[in-house]
Amino acid sequence: MRKVCALLLAATLLLSLCACGEQTENPTAATTTVVTDEANVTTEVENGEADATQAEDAATTESQDAGTTVIQEGATTVTATNGVVITTAAGKGTVAQTTVATKTPATEKTNNKKTTEKTTEKTTAAPTEAPQLTGKSGDFSYTVYGGKAVIDGYDGNAKTVTVPAKVDGYAVSEIDNRAFQNHNEITTLTLENGIEVVGISAFNGCTGIKTVTIPQSVVKIANKAFQGCSNITTVNAANVGAWANIEFGSDANPLLSGATLYIGGATVSGAVTLPAGTKRIGAGAFYHCTGLESIVIPSSVTEIGSDAFVGCTSLANVTFGNGITAIGNRAFQECGKITSLKLPTSLVTIGTRAFEKCKTLATVDFPASVETVEGGAFQDCPQLKTVNITDFAAWCRTDFKITSLKTANPLFLNKTKLYLNGTMVEGKVVFPKEAVHIGEGVMYGYPYITEAVFEEGIESIGGYVFPSCSALESVTIPNTVKTLGSCLFYDCDALTSISLPNSVTELGWGVFQLCGGLEEITLGTGLKVIGGNAFEKCNALKTVHYRGSEAQRQKIKIGQENTCLTGAKWNYNAK
Repeated sequence: MRKVCALLLAATLLLSLCACGEQTENPTAATTTVVTDEANVTTEVENGEADATQAEDAATTESQDAGTTVIQEGATTVTATNGVVITTAAGKGTVAQTTVATKTPATEKTNNKKTTEKTTEKTTAAPTEAPQLTGKSGDFSYTVYGGKAVIDGYDGNAKTVTVPAKVDGYAVSEIDNRAFQNHNEITTLTLENGIEVVGISAFNGCTGIKTVTIPQSVVKIANKAFQGCSNITTVNAANVGAWANIEFGSDANPLLSGATLYIGGATVSGAVTLPAGTKRIGAGAFYHCTGLESIVIPSSVTEIGSDAFVGCTSLANVTFGNGITAIGNRAFQECGKITSLKLPTSLVTIGTRAFEKCKTLATVDFPASVETVEGGAFQDCPQLKTVNITDFAAWCRTDFKITSLKTANPLFLNKTKLYLNGTMVEGKVVFPKEAVHIGEGVMYGYPYITEAVFEEGIESIGGYVFPSCSALESVTIPNTVKTLGSCLFYDCDALTSISLPNSVTELGWGVFQLCGGLEEITLGTGLKVIGGNAFEKCNALKTVHYRGSEAQRQKIKIGQENTCLTGAKWNYNAK
C-alpha cells in the first residue's frame, strides 16, 4: 500500500512541476489508470481519487516479476518500471524529470511437497546511482540500471541463441525473469561470460533446448529458470569451481532434466578437487555425474546444497573440509559406493534423506558439532553397522527428527553399534548433566542398552529417545527433569517399573505406549498433564503409586486412550 501511495504522490508532484511550464486540461476531469504487467490487471480511478484496496491489488499483486506501472494524466505520461519513475510531456519526447529508485527484487515462494522445503529466491536489485534506460539490440530488449544492462525480452526465432555479455556498449549483468519463457524453437543456448544472474523462470518451458553453456561469471540461477526444459542433454561449464559455486534455486539447475555435465569440454569423472575459495556446492551441482569417483571439498565451502551428488553411483570417497555447516536434503542419495564417512567437525545440520540408499555405507564418524539430523537421513543403508563419536553429551543433545520416513538416527537401522572414543556404548548408560536437554530420538531402537541413568541437572528428555529399546529394564530420572517427550519409552517391553520425580510436570503423547511389561509406576505431585495414548496398551499395568492425594490426582489433565492407567489401582500419598 505504501508503494502505491508513494507512486501516486510522485506522479502528482511531477505533474505539478510540468504544469508550471505548460497549461494542462482541468485535472478534475482526468482519469488516472494504473496498469501492471502481472495478469493484465487494470484499475481505473475517477477524478484522481483512488480506492486504496483496488490500487494495492493492482500495483502490489504478489508476483515473481517487478512490474511496470504507467500513470497517464492529461498531456503527461509517468512511467514507473521496477521502481524507476520517468515523466515525459506529451509530444515532447523528452524527460521532464526523473526520480530514481531501486528495482524491486523479484521473489518467488515454492513449497516442494516431497521435502516440505520452502525457498525464497530473489534476483539482484538494480543499482540506484543512474536513471533507467531501455533499448533493443537485435532480438534482445534490455533495461539499464546504474550502467549495467538487464536482458528482459527476446523476440527472435533462431534455433541457436547466444545471450550477449554486452549490448550497445552496456555490460549485461542479468537475464530478467521470464525473458525467454516458452521459446520452444531454441535448441542451443549459450550465455556469454560476464552475465551473473539468471532470473526466475528465465527459460521456463523452453522444451526445445538440448545444449546449454553456462559461463564462469554466473553466480545465481533463480527458481524455475530451466523448469520444463525436459530435453536438455548437455550442460557445458567453464570450470568446476565456478560451476559448484552457483546458487541454484528450486528447479533451476539444467542438470535436473537428466543432462550430462561437461567441465572444460570433458565429462566429470575420476577424482575432482574443488579449488580453495569455493563457497558452496549448489543444489544439484553434480546431479547424476556417474563418472565421479572421489571429491575433495575445501574448508572454504560452508554448505552442500540439496541433490548435490544424487545418483553419483561411482562416488566412493568424499573428503569434507572443516567449514561445512549444512548438508542439504538428498545431497548424497544413491551414492552406492561410499563405504565410510568422516563428517566435518563444523557440521551443524544434516538434511532429509541426505545419505539415503548409500547401500555400501558401513561406518560414520559423527562430530560433536551436529545439532539436527532430519528424517530419513540414513534410511536404507543396510550395511551401516558402526557410528563413532567423541562426545556423548553432544550426541545426547542432537535432535534426530522423526518423520514418515522414520527416525533420522542411524542406530535404528541394522542394530548399528555406537562407539564413544573406541568403546562400545552398552549396558548401563549414564546421560551426563552437561547435555541439559536430551534431544529427540538419540537412542532410538538401540538394542544394547539395559539401564538408563540421567544425571542430576538434566531438565528435559525429548521424544522418541528409547522406542523399541528391547533390552531396557531400568530407568533413573532425577528431580531436575520437568518434561518427558512423546513416545519416549514406546514399545520398551522389558521395562517393568519406573519412578518419576515430583519435578516432572508433563508426560508427552504416547510416552509409555505399548510397554507391555510395565506393571507399576510412581507419579509425583508436580504432574499436571498426561498426554493422550501415554499408557495405551500397557495391559500389565496394575499399580500406580501417587505421592499426592486423591484430590490432587483429580486435577491432573489426562488425555484420551489411557484406560490402562485410570483403570489401575492407585495408592495415594505414596513415598
